[in-house]
Amino acid sequence: MPLERYAKELKESHVAMTHALRSPLTAAIGRLQGMIDGVFEPDEAQLKMVMRQLNELSRLVEDFHFLKLADAGQLSLSLLPTSLNEIVREKVAWINPSALKVGVRITHHEDRSTECLADPYRIGQVFLILMDNTLRYAADGGVLDISYETAEEEISILFKDKGPAVADSLLEDLFTPFMREKVSQSRHSGDSGLGLSIARAICHAHGGTIRVDKNLNGGLTFRVTLRRC
Repeated sequence: MPLERYAKELKESHVAMTHALRSPLTAAIGRLQGMIDGVFEPDEAQLKMVMRQLNELSRLVEDFHFLKLADAGQLSLSLLPTSLNEIVREKVAWINPSALKVGVRITHHEDRSTECLADPYRIGQVFLILMDNTLRYAADGGVLDISYETAEEEISILFKDKGPAVADSLLEDLFTPFMREKVSQSRHSGDSGLGLSIARAICHAHGGTIRVDKNLNGGLTFRVTLRRC
């Protein structure tokens, strides 16, 4: 039943969230205790290890807070007439050096008719999450193809890769917070398990959608659809 499935997924999400928060905290405490006990020398290298764990913990807390605001309908947006093509071009330029390092060729089929009412920063965040997601989990496909589909009232931005397959039954779980354990073989769950959840929350706050489909020739296509001006 839908209610039973929701309760089960909520419990799994809370368990995974606790684990995600505990890991960097435990690592930081352990390293600090080691320095106090004289096991580790309190030098710059050791302190940097602690700082990395604390930064990871801070990022997880901020991401989780963001999702809670979105769930409560309190996500603040600065809506402006925005060219999606320009935002994609900017994010491609930003991430392309990293893409080249992992062997991913990004192809952007530019379209000038892509203006809609959107928050440029937040929509840019969505696009960057999807691009980074490909580099992390679909780099072996070697390709990220970005294109547009326009209609009278809406526009879709498609991010198509050729990475490893994901079972049909697990596709929707890709957008569920902290579901990395359930989608154990998926390369699209995100580094913290929150990236795609944040992308979906931003799209919904715009009155838009994000979905994922399997490609006939392998890989996945993420489709972001927004209302035009």
